[in-house]
This record gives sequence, C-alpha cells and structure tokens, in this order.
Amino acid sequence: MAIDKQHILNEIKRVAKANGGKSPGILRFKSDTGIKKSDWYPHHWLRWGDALREAGFSPNEMEIPWTPEALLEKYIGLIKKLGHFPLEGEVRRQSKIDPTFPSHTSFGRFGGRVIWRQQSLSTARHVAGSTTSLMFVQRVLTSTLVWQRSKKSCPMKTSLVSCT
Repeated sequence: MAIDKQHILNEIKRVAKANGGKSPGILRFKSDTGIKKSDWYPHHWLRWGDALREAGFSPNEMEIPWTPEALLEKYIGLIKKLGHFPLEGEVRRQSKIDPTFPSHTSFGRFGGRVIWRQQSLSTARHVAGSTTSLMFVQRVLTSTLVWQRSKKSCPMKTSLVSCT
C-alpha cells in the first residue's frame, strides 16, 4: 500500500521540528518514522532534496570529506589530550562532544589504528608544532607498541611489563 504524499510531507515537518528545525536526512527520517525510501521513491519524488523542498526546507548539503592531513592533525590533538592512542569509542565520543572533530568513519576510510599510529609518528613533527609535542607522540607510540608486543607474546598480560 502506497503512503500518501501529504503524510510524508507532514512527517518531514514533524521530524524537522523535533530536530530543532533542521531537515532530516534519509536515514534519520526512516529511523524516526519507519517510512522507507521505497515508500516515496520514485512514486512521489526522485530525490530526497525534492521532498525536503516541497515540505518547505532546503536540501541538506553534502559534507566535504576530510583531507588526510587534517585528520592527522585532529588525531594527534586527541592523542595529546588523552595521553594515549584513542580507542574507537573515544574517537566517537570526541566527535559527539566537539562538532569540529571528524566522525570515526572519516578515520576508517584511511585504514586501521596501526596505520594511524605510523602516520601520527611520521607526521607529528609537521603538525604538532614543537619538539616537545613530537617527543610526547613518540613516547605514546613507543609505550603502545611495547604493550602490543607483550600482549602478542603473553595474551593474558595487559600491562606494559614484559612476560616472564
């Protein structure tokens, strides 16, 4: 059964009002209303932006991807703030707290934590701004690598102390 076009427009307005006046994206709209893309596409609109315009909103703008250099700068800043390499949850939390911090998916596009650790060390001199900052990042990297090695040779060990 097809969903009435006016019902969808009313739901867009309701969700936007609940979201502080910001028009919802497709995923947010589906999770809040249960109305799937197949309920409106291609029957009523060919683009989600057209539906938003008809409901009285501007279409959402596409986010510009982060450059690897900008991501590294943010990542090293978080390392310095935390004093260790961030867990995925810490990256997620930081992006919720700080709207200028990239989402965890931005970091995932360029590889896992091992790649980020290597890049952080090789780039720290350029983005950290001082020898002290570079030394800090190197110290965090070294302690993390020692911890990883001790876990590989002694899986139940969780401290920086080597297995005996």
